[in-house]
Parts: sequence; structure tokens; C-alpha cells
Amino acid sequence: SIAAGEFKVLTVEFDPTRLGNFTGFVEIPMDDRTFSYFVPVFGSAEATPTAVDVYTQERNTEVDVLFVVDNSCSMGDDQQNLANNFDSFIRQAALQQVDFQIGVTTTDVITDPGNLVGPVLRPSTPNLEQAFSDQVNVGVRGSGWERGLEASSLAFTRADQNFVNNKDLFRPGASFVVIYVSDEPDQSPLSVATYFQEMQTRFGGDVLAAAVAGHPSCPNTAFSGRYEDIVQFTGGILEPICSSWGQSL
Repeated sequence: SIAAGEFKVLTVEFDPTRLGNFTGFVEIPMDDRTFSYFVPVFGSAEATPTAVDVYTQERNTEVDVLFVVDNSCSMGDDQQNLANNFDSFIRQAALQQVDFQIGVTTTDVITDPGNLVGPVLRPSTPNLEQAFSDQVNVGVRGSGWERGLEASSLAFTRADQNFVNNKDLFRPGASFVVIYVSDEPDQSPLSVATYFQEMQTRFGGDVLAAAVAGHPSCPNTAFSGRYEDIVQFTGGILEPICSSWGQSL
């Protein structure tokens, strides 16, 4: 048992059954979560072992996150579910020591195309969870012509144009994550490959797309293969919107 603020050193031993490299995990259950924290461990079995000193360069912990939230008339409960699950997001970000920035836009590219609904959120933002809740509850008066992929593309354009909120979201060299939350299909005008190529060009290989979307298992929703495609292009995560998706966040 490790209490808050404490630390323990764990000694891990293994008895290899063959030569070569091994990968495993130390699983640390958390009392206040249904999921565990996994720490990767690595080992190597050699016939003639040689000691090697390895120096690991500090990883980039800057991650810029864009939430694209459906604001059409059927999304009220789902927006609140997103807000309620934000606690899981924050705790994992803290465990991973992630320096995140978060922006929120909507799937409505007619009324407010790609503009962030509020200022960029950071770990230092006062009352962060409430601020996030206020932003992702984007209302249900938006267009029923949902264009999530187009909205994320326009958010990039607005950043380039130094729009008030968008200009602060994307940091040079930061990893990028875009999360689409919608119960309806994407109706953006361009191909999924085109939107993916734009992300690759802008952010390099350090980009991940995720979607909490309509699914055949979810009543009163419509499945969007386009969100599934952008997720698969980046090796991201697709979660049915009717599931409990706090862990996925």
C-alpha cells in the first residue's frame, strides 16, 4: 500500500526461459479508480551479457488537446457526461506529468466555424474542472449538419489567423490530440484522408485522434465510419457514446 505523498522502490526479478528481450508491466491498483496505473518494465537475457549504460532523453510532456463537441439538439446528456468524466482525465494527466492545454470547439461550422468556445485551459487554470464543464456544455442549438472533421480543420486555420482564443492552443513541438464527441455521423465535405494528411503535415507523426461516437449498440444514435477512419489512421481510440468512457478519456 502506497499512501498519497509516499514513494516505494520496487525490485523486480525475472527468470528468462529464452534469450532475447522481454517487456512487462507493474500494475498499481488505485483505491478511487476502477482502473490501474501501469508502469512498463524491460529486461534482456543474453548468453554473454555486457553492461550497457543507457541515458534516456526527457520525453516531451507538452500535449495540446482539442475537443470537438456536437452541439446539436440530442447532445445535452452526453455533454454533461463528458464534463463528469473530466476528473479521470485530469488525474491521469497528473500521474503522467503531462503539461496539457485544452481547447473546445463545436461541430457547427456554420454559426461559429472552428472558433474555441472559451480561453485555452491549462493545469494552472483556476477551478479547472468547473471551467471545463462550462466549456463542453456547449448547448444544443447548433446545426444538425454535424461536421466534426471540418471543425477541427477550421480550428487550425483560426489559430493561424490569431483568433482570440485559438491562437494560444497549439505550441510548437507539442504532441496533439483531437477528441470528437458526437452521436451522429460526420458530414464534413472532404475525405477523411485529406483531414488526416492536414494533421500529419501540421503536427508530424505526433498526432492522435479519438472519438466518443454513435454506435450500433447505442440507441438513438447513428454510427459514423468517418470518425472510425480518422481514429484508425492515427492509432487512436473509438468508444461508443452510450458506454461509460471515463477510463478511455
